[in-house]
Amino acid sequence: MLNPFRLLALTFFADPSFDQQVKDGSVTSLPSIGNIPGIFGQPQLPANFISEGLSNPGTWPSLPSFNIPPSIFSWVGDNHQYPQTPAKDPFYDPPRSTYENLNNGDVIAIRPVGLDAVFPELSRAYQISYRSESATGNATVDVTTVMIPKNYDGKHVVSWQDWEDSNNLKCAPSYLFEAGLRDPTVDLMLLQGWALNVPDHEGLSSAFAVGYKSGKATLDSIRALKNAASQINLSYEDVGLYGYSGGSIATGFAIELQPTYAPDVQIKAASMGGVVASLNTTFYTINKGIFAGFAFGGLYGLATGYGVYDILEENLKADSRARANEVLDHCFTWDLLNYIGENVFDYTTLGAQAVNVPAIQYALEREHMGFAVPKVPIFIHQGASDEIAPVGKVDDLVDFYCQNGVHVIYERDNGVGHILEMVVGVANVIQYFQKVFNDDYVPPSCSNYQQAISNDHLDQASPDNKQALDRAILGDYSGYGLQNVAAF
Repeated sequence: MLNPFRLLALTFFADPSFDQQVKDGSVTSLPSIGNIPGIFGQPQLPANFISEGLSNPGTWPSLPSFNIPPSIFSWVGDNHQYPQTPAKDPFYDPPRSTYENLNNGDVIAIRPVGLDAVFPELSRAYQISYRSESATGNATVDVTTVMIPKNYDGKHVVSWQDWEDSNNLKCAPSYLFEAGLRDPTVDLMLLQGWALNVPDHEGLSSAFAVGYKSGKATLDSIRALKNAASQINLSYEDVGLYGYSGGSIATGFAIELQPTYAPDVQIKAASMGGVVASLNTTFYTINKGIFAGFAFGGLYGLATGYGVYDILEENLKADSRARANEVLDHCFTWDLLNYIGENVFDYTTLGAQAVNVPAIQYALEREHMGFAVPKVPIFIHQGASDEIAPVGKVDDLVDFYCQNGVHVIYERDNGVGHILEMVVGVANVIQYFQKVFNDDYVPPSCSNYQQAISNDHLDQASPDNKQALDRAILGDYSGYGLQNVAAF
């Protein structure tokens, strides 16, 4: 959980040019960010990083453990036991008979969770299990975490779709919050006085990158929140949606599915960044680069989400299958470090033709935004040098939205890659929701993405705010009062 490699990874994942250097084999030096020395004075990357082929973190020199005060773990129970993993927790996997005949969004169970040692702004928190469905329409159980801050304004809820980006249920936010994950985005939202809804949008099957699953799970979590409101003593007026990177998949699909799948769900506004508008494009963009681990994870997520896992396994080389399957056992940072620079097609018997297997091709090509028109105003922020989600596809998506009457504000940050956009964009996400939660706010219209860019009159984050967020993201444990940040 407290993985030093996660902090280490961010020191080079934040350089957009490094991705291309990995792909073309021209890496000659290790990137750095400012004057950040690494973890506890360690170098940015171990000396044998290049010699190990950028692919085997298991051989790197060991790094010191984090010194987290024991009291930080007091939330897990009176006996200070580590939380039960989802695989051993019946809350996550009730008998099918208890939910298969329910409606989507119906509540299955509710339980309080003590997260105030992780998020000191909290008054109380709950986990809600609810009925939803898979990408193909089969009944599922999903879980969402509801957080209510001490300064709750009594009106506003933000549904935050986390970048789970993994193929293992232990990476779901509901479990990681209990295990000590502290994310600065959560703190920032709670400090505004907004309640948070954080769905495990990949579902129990951890169907990473499957937008039709994540979008449905997100919408049904909002239904479940409404259905559970009286039981958890929560009243609210407006709901906003936000997701970055893998969370943008859940958010984007949710707002496009909402008019037909969940017209009863009322959404005030939405925001997304690092937008994965086309999974097919992203798949080819990240393959062979520093984010190649997401290509492995996405392929397995599609296979799981669309019920074609056996077909994927059949097309893996016998001597490569075990290593490919390692993606199922870890969270995303391990995946990125494990497969960095690798070609996913080297693992298949069909090479690049593996994606032309009909079942896999169908799933990959189906997973794109722009299949329907959202009915809510949207703020999109994107790094123009994004190495995972190419900005051209986001431009096209904004064009589609604008031309179909959607009110869009588009922040397009030149020279910024995927990781740093997460930092520089979130302050304006906060400002956007502050505006839209004001009943007097009139969202601007647009005719194309250039006009949507001109609509961006949000104040840029101050240098102090950016530095505070940067410190939080990169593990300096300061800024916004975030002591003992265990998120990375």
